Amino acid sequence: MFYFKDPEIRASEIDIDQYKQVKDFKSKLGVKALYATFNTTEEFVAMVRLHLSRQLQEWANKKWGSQIKAQIALGAESDTATEETFTDDEELGFLDYIEIGNASLESSTSSLSRITEAIAELGRKAGENTPKYAAAVEHNDIAKQKQIANIVARTMEEFGSRLDTELPIFSNCYSAAIDAISKSAILWEADFDLGDKASVQSAHDQLDSLLAAIGTTKESMLSMEQTITDLPRLTATFNRAKRHASHSLAGLNGALSSSFNLTTEALRELKRILGNK
Repeated sequence: MFYFKDPEIRASEIDIDQYKQVKDFKSKLGVKALYATFNTTEEFVAMVRLHLSRQLQEWANKKWGSQIKAQIALGAESDTATEETFTDDEELGFLDYIEIGNASLESSTSSLSRITEAIAELGRKAGENTPKYAAAVEHNDIAKQKQIANIVARTMEEFGSRLDTELPIFSNCYSAAIDAISKSAILWEADFDLGDKASVQSAHDQLDSLLAAIGTTKESMLSMEQTITDLPRLTATFNRAKRHASHSLAGLNGALSSSFNLTTEALRELKRILGNK
């Protein structure tokens, strides 16, 4: 398994020859091994855990009996381990993971909704002040221009602060949801009737809907990011607020990209299970 970090670099810093070699290397890996791209450490950890579980489950299906498949995939040392050797995580069962996954998904969905609302509110408030600023410019009223610019600056500062609060909530809850869903799928595949796939289908449908919501939020984020980038530098307060909002939106972009990648990988795993006879 190979993992490539997708760094944030300027176009002028890209070595075209090196980039081509990396792309060639990836194309060769495609037929020999699993590879994926990640943005953050959290995304890398969740993705590796998901892929290791998949590989070990496939190995277990070929090499061992069903009684130890879940222990191999979830990390237990052996089927004779004493109670003292288990961690709390290793003692969790299928229903525990379902409960954790549902709660974490609900929390991340609520957080995503609040983020989407914050973007819409910023756009609405900025739009309300645009004609006022245009009128002040038309009358060459510098004082009024500064007043309106500082009002918009406060709006951008509030927006940046809201995003700074929501992003850790969204990212942490989403990673926990993906982890729990992956582990519940492993236990289901090892311990339950493979003909009844209702729980796996439910998890798949939830993630599929959330993937669409992530895409919608990202479209709004990219539009707002471009709008803020295009704003002129009006006052010191305005410029600081603009920089704060842009930085927060960049963080949101990274979080959404990570969540999109993790969801895509988790859906691929659930589809594999749903495709099994």
